[in-house]
Amino acid sequence: MSESGSMPPERHYPPQGPQKVRRRRRVLLCLAFTVLVLLLLAAAAAIALLAILRPRDPVTELVSVNATGVLPSVVQLPTVSVQLNLTFRLVVRVRNPNPAAFRHGAATTSLYYRGAAVGYGEVPAGTVPSRGATTVRMNMTVQADRVVAAAGIGASSRTCSPARWSSRRGPRCRAPSCSSGS
Repeated sequence: MSESGSMPPERHYPPQGPQKVRRRRRVLLCLAFTVLVLLLLAAAAAIALLAILRPRDPVTELVSVNATGVLPSVVQLPTVSVQLNLTFRLVVRVRNPNPAAFRHGAATTSLYYRGAAVGYGEVPAGTVPSRGATTVRMNMTVQADRVVAAAGIGASSRTCSPARWSSRRGPRCRAPSCSSGS
């Protein structure tokens, strides 16, 4: 007791021994739980952003085609053949559905007909704004001799007929018939 007859003031001492270890363990556990919750929230936010803002392919639309040139040539070796190149001016609209703009460099493009390359073109470099569109003008050269070769004009042909023919003796052909000619 003190001189005035009251209780001495209580002194708070830092915990010692097992109490100190328990308090540290609780603080570390609380800190680990907070970090885990923050990581889970960050992962959920990243998944939501990727679902909403996933990149989409640009949409292209052919606006116009104009023939700008014809270049006939005769190749003499090894056999005489006539080649014809047609040049077209293409106007293509490129629409970007993404929330971010993109840039593209100069590139080449190929035109295929029935699996065979029949033409080529040069695409100039440019940018497409976010959720916007831009117009690309390019020249496309089509090699007419390759189109003819791919179409099979002047080459051998094959004809298939799914019909059934009958005669007095019964059906002559039960399956589709095919014949080859040249």
